[in-house]
Amino acid sequence: MSTSSSPLLSDAKNPIKQQDKLAMDAQNETDVESQKMNDNNNENNQSSEVEEKKEEERSPLISITISLVITAICFGVSYPTNTYYECIVSYGVNWLSFLAIAWPLHTEKYYDFTGMLTFLACDIFSITYNVGSNWNANNIRSIVLFFMVMCWTLRLGLFLFQRISRKHGGKDKRFDNLRNNFWRFSVAWCLQATWAYFCCMPLFIVNQIGNRDTEFQVRRYDVDNWTPLDIVGWALWAFGWFIEILADRQKSAFKNDPNNRGKFCNAGLWSLSRHPNYFGEITLWIGIFISSASVAYNAGWLAVLSPVWTILLLVFSSGIPLAERTSMKKYGEQEEYQKYVKEVSVLI
Repeated sequence: MSTSSSPLLSDAKNPIKQQDKLAMDAQNETDVESQKMNDNNNENNQSSEVEEKKEEERSPLISITISLVITAICFGVSYPTNTYYECIVSYGVNWLSFLAIAWPLHTEKYYDFTGMLTFLACDIFSITYNVGSNWNANNIRSIVLFFMVMCWTLRLGLFLFQRISRKHGGKDKRFDNLRNNFWRFSVAWCLQATWAYFCCMPLFIVNQIGNRDTEFQVRRYDVDNWTPLDIVGWALWAFGWFIEILADRQKSAFKNDPNNRGKFCNAGLWSLSRHPNYFGEITLWIGIFISSASVAYNAGWLAVLSPVWTILLLVFSSGIPLAERTSMKKYGEQEEYQKYVKEVSVLI
């Protein structure tokens, strides 16, 4: 019972009005509820801190095993495809960035920027080492794929770096349980090296114009400078790149509008797909693979790792699953978002 309604507290000369009593009762009840909420929040924060501490203290053997396995797979693929130098470049850039900047400063601010540098380094090294100065019509396929990867890399890399620098203060929630654990943090950089190496595999295969060793030949040489398959692949790349750029710009414009604060993006392409940017990225890498398929031979067909690895990452790993969980935490209680999830396709 609320003490504010007790007759012992009433004053004959200054009687408490009924409205005042009700207001006092309501205030007391509100204070009690607020205290309960604060207690619950404290309990949740404590449990979260305990879980994060357990994650950070997890045995490094799992992280070491993951890093060794994916590194072994990459170098295993590099042998039959004659791409060991490209593999070394990809891992070298990431480990250098990790050991020189990321780990000493415990920061992931330059993670995406390092990814951009990795793609650029692999792209430039491959065409320079294999094609050299023979930039002519005979190598038009290599030249076109070179500029495709360059354009995609610079656009996306700078976009992601500006976003984490300006809007997130150099922090990425994906790394909250990683940045203070050497081996767990290093896994992310190994995965990025693998991503760049596998994605650029079609380019590596196409660029091997001088390797005619029958045992390790990975491309055919009795093919025209360009084929209908190349045209299809290049068109798909252009379509996918356009979709990815448009989706990113539409979402940025939506988020930058003060009227949309607290709302989920369902404008433009986002009204047709919950992740149109990922659809565009998958499409463009499929296009690059299709172009390389016009000359792929023997182990050269491992160029298919490019779209396959992209799909695995975006659809089943760090792409859509993570984005869906984050959106559900933010907007899951909104009826409009629940309707959006039911009616709009997750990808296509």
